[in-house]
Amino acid sequence: MTFTVAERLLLLQILGRIEGNLVLVRQVRALQQAAGFSEQETAALEFHMEGSKYMWTEGAVAPIEVAIPPLVHAAIAKILDGESTAGRLTVQQLPLCDKFLPEVGADALRLQG
Repeated sequence: MTFTVAERLLLLQILGRIEGNLVLVRQVRALQQAAGFSEQETAALEFHMEGSKYMWTEGAVAPIEVAIPPLVHAAIAKILDGESTAGRLTVQQLPLCDKFLPEVGADALRLQG
């Protein structure tokens, strides 16, 4: 799966919330390392705060390709679905929902159409 800087930040937040068995947690740790930012990326992006928002230099880093193990994929989908069910989903999380819950968005659009 391909992830932009914003999607990587959101993904890292969600990964930090996953709990499970040893296999799952090890896969999560490996994914955190793969999706995290290298020193070179951090320097190029120039992360900073503006008010309560994280900002960075747009276009400084290209999107990256990260393999998502099936166990981790299911855990991420469960968290996003839970946020949606509880009414806590945000617009910022939609790109991840499109990646991890594509059938939910498709069903909703069919119901509206």
